[in-house]
Amino acid sequence: GVFVNSPLRHFISGIHKKSYNHITDTIINKAYNLFMDNFLLLRLNRVVWIAFLEQEKLDKGIRFFETYILNFEALKKQPEYKEAAGDEIEVSTALYLNKISALAEKYYNAKDWANAAICYAAYFKYCQDDTASIKNFLETLDNLEQYDLEADFIEYLENNLKINEPQMHKLMAEIYAKRNDYQKAVIYCKKYIEGQSEVSAQ
Repeated sequence: GVFVNSPLRHFISGIHKKSYNHITDTIINKAYNLFMDNFLLLRLNRVVWIAFLEQEKLDKGIRFFETYILNFEALKKQPEYKEAAGDEIEVSTALYLNKISALAEKYYNAKDWANAAICYAAYFKYCQDDTASIKNFLETLDNLEQYDLEADFIEYLENNLKINEPQMHKLMAEIYAKRNDYQKAVIYCKKYIEGQSEVSAQ
């Protein structure tokens, strides 16, 4: 082989080392810049609130999700992210509601009223037309002896939820009958019967 003296060998070695370092730095920088894309970074956080809910760490899961959505609402204001951020908000909210409602039902069935209340309160921030969940939430409030909140929620249902649905009228009739307000119970019972008649006639 060809003999390479020591100074030349060190010189060549230095060139190779510099080239290697330059290539490595270039690869790392490109990967870093790709990874640091704002949209990707935020989307990666989805797994965090999902993990908290899977672990039934309700407070952390709920708070992290709400922060997550707020971040995407802010990102949505940037034209290049408007559509993608809107899609992520829609997908993540549906996923969140599915998980939080499943937990609410689990706690409700176990008569764990405290945790059920946490889940239902979080659920109703985003979905207010689920008759079964409304009924369960009212029973949960009743078992926690939160009668003023129960009454306020009933009033809200009556005044703000314009849902012309027989099952909702039936629920309201049951609620008022339970509260011995038979006048309103009869009103909603009539609405329920009328609604059922309309459905049958269709």
